[in-house]
Amino acid sequence: MEEGTRLAPAIIGTLASQGITEVEVYAPARIVVATGGAEIGGQGAASIPDANAPMIAALCREYGIEIVAFVRTNDDPGILRSDLEGVVRVYQPDAIVTSGGVSHGKFEVVRQVFEEDGWFGHVAQQPGGPQGLSKLGSVPVICLPGNPVSTLVSFRIYVGPTLGRARAAHTAQVTVPVTGLEGRDQFRRGIIDYENGIATAELFAGTGSHLISQAMSANALIRIPAGAQLQPGDVVEVIPF
Repeated sequence: MEEGTRLAPAIIGTLASQGITEVEVYAPARIVVATGGAEIGGQGAASIPDANAPMIAALCREYGIEIVAFVRTNDDPGILRSDLEGVVRVYQPDAIVTSGGVSHGKFEVVRQVFEEDGWFGHVAQQPGGPQGLSKLGSVPVICLPGNPVSTLVSFRIYVGPTLGRARAAHTAQVTVPVTGLEGRDQFRRGIIDYENGIATAELFAGTGSHLISQAMSANALIRIPAGAQLQPGDVVEVIPF
């Protein structure tokens, strides 16, 4: 077994058959997850269910990251800072991951709390342009955008490989003509299939950051370079979920 191999059941059985009862492993990263907003997860007609907290929890399980606490955000930066300082004292996490509240605006509470000690801006990608990096004391804070697909894409690209174990990117051939966006790489959801030893990338229609249900059957992100003019058979980078 090479370093980084996940201990699947067959591997554990093989080790046991050789009398190997202990191996050296990586400890999972321990994180605090902060999601929400005043309109998220509450009661009443104006409230919106919190899709991002359970989605991030599932992503963490997939990539071997341990969540030690969840924190709900509202529109009060003082309360958010106090809540996060409290869980940091109790759990001593390796990092904090937030979702939402990072764009320009009067009520972008995450940005209000962390901008002084970090960086917030736009990266040249779609979805997931707004991003942030900061710290709370000595704890790194990774600030993701709040639209569900933007959270999904950003977590897969930045958080999963950094704090956990994610499958390596590879290449595939697009099956239809594709035009890239000017000035931004695009991460399209789609299906990677294999035929006669050749990997093909089928892109889903619809690119909106709110279309989380449209991503349900996707098994990869397909990276379309900025300004690209691709024809069937052209090779692109694909990032498996």
